[in-house]
Amino acid sequence: MQELDVRALTPSRRHEAIYEQLDSLAVGSTLRVVVDHDPRPLRFELEDRSPGAFAWTYVECGPERWSVEVSKQNDLSPRRAMELIADCQELQVAAVRLDSGTTRRFEPFKGSMALIVGNGEGAIAISGARREVADGSVEILCPGESCTISAATALQIYVVITKSE
Repeated sequence: MQELDVRALTPSRRHEAIYEQLDSLAVGSTLRVVVDHDPRPLRFELEDRSPGAFAWTYVECGPERWSVEVSKQNDLSPRRAMELIADCQELQVAAVRLDSGTTRRFEPFKGSMALIVGNGEGAIAISGARREVADGSVEILCPGESCTISAATALQIYVVITKSE
């Protein structure tokens, strides 16, 4: 388990340092964060930024030293532009919004992944093959494949990921 003590950092740098460490965590790994106050606002920010991606456990509760263990729970994080819709035993479903002119890269997952375009237009590149996508397009990614989506207009995409051990 990694530990990050942010008490010596300026308040404006603390959350940024914590997010950098959390984003680099492997699924199933834990980061112990040490601060000088109740980190509850960080928890709310983290849940808003990456819903359901992290588990949170208080270890020490002040008054001068607070520590929490934050464990990464799944491969969908960080989900800056993703909203988890369903998390079942065998699959996860998330909604992804891309603004016009933006690009989003999906890293390889252990399971298979389907991308369903709800609305909008753009392009998708899977293993180097690029094709246009629009309303109703469905793209399947095999385990280990990555893809990049470029939005020509605002895109709403649904991501379905099968979980595998």
